[in-house]
Amino acid sequence: MDVVVVGGGIAGMSVAHGLATSGARVNVTVLAPGSGHSRRAVGIVSAQFRDPDLSGLALRSQAMLRDLVPVHVCGLTQLALSAAAAESLDSLPTACDGLPGVLEKALAPAFRQRIVRAVFASEDLWLDAEATLLALAAGSRTVQGRALSVAPHRVDYAGGTLEGDVVVVARGPGGPLPRVGAPRRTLRRVLLARSRLALESMFRVVDTRVYGRPDSDGSLLGDGDRLFSGRDPGAAVRPDRAFLARMCGELSEMFGTHVGCTPAGGGVIEKSDDDRPFIERQEGILVFGGLGAEGFALAPALGERIARALVEGSDITDLNDALAAGPDLAAALMSPNSDEPC
Repeated sequence: MDVVVVGGGIAGMSVAHGLATSGARVNVTVLAPGSGHSRRAVGIVSAQFRDPDLSGLALRSQAMLRDLVPVHVCGLTQLALSAAAAESLDSLPTACDGLPGVLEKALAPAFRQRIVRAVFASEDLWLDAEATLLALAAGSRTVQGRALSVAPHRVDYAGGTLEGDVVVVARGPGGPLPRVGAPRRTLRRVLLARSRLALESMFRVVDTRVYGRPDSDGSLLGDGDRLFSGRDPGAAVRPDRAFLARMCGELSEMFGTHVGCTPAGGGVIEKSDDDRPFIERQEGILVFGGLGAEGFALAPALGERIARALVEGSDITDLNDALAAGPDLAAALMSPNSDEPC
């Protein structure tokens, strides 16, 4: 079987890896722009989902990635500064209440007093996103280029045409890729910034979506779309000075010291209206996307499922239908020790 994967980010490479390691005779060609992989990902792999099915997928992804690349297990803390945000932290199957001591020492006392609730998952991890994508690419052929048109069994790009029994369109950060009847999705912006602050633990502020994790060159800090100021909602743009000033001010308040940040890049992340991934299958073509900012947590396990279905010739209709199988799916995807209590 010949499969063409359009997209060299975590979604596309997860499908390619699943096919290349399936044990079946599958030839996989990945069409990706630039170097063949995305550099926008932060590489946080958290299983803190209220939906047990998504949590089960993330636990499976964690187990897969531990076997694939070096990972850094330092746990992820989610901080809520309001009652509404605190409520969103209820029923997280992998998290325990509390603020880890290493993060408590890093936060300014005035900011700690604002925290309504903190939950911590000790097994959440981060990894080198670029190294992970390269490891997932093993066993596949990568062709550099952007898709100009996508049709069943066929992809045209500037260098020619790629044909296969199935074309998998993997939607993720960046783009654009041709739309092939995929569900309506919203766009969200992300900004990565570096500071000299040395973190030993990961965190996410639910209210403002500011997050941080350790990094070999300092700390990696970022945000979601709430404070982003950009002109064109459909293009990747760099943040303006006012946005950087607001972000640096908020981070400085959190840590009780000046935190300087510089833009490392901006991009567009696609997410579905219900915050769940989707798979759509037509004759000769499959569309996989809607991962939002959780690609590294969900894509490896989902790529494994997609690859298995393609190799076995089983039906894939919509991911929501597949996940509706309930607890049995989550249990099947969990690693043996992933459901240990806190």
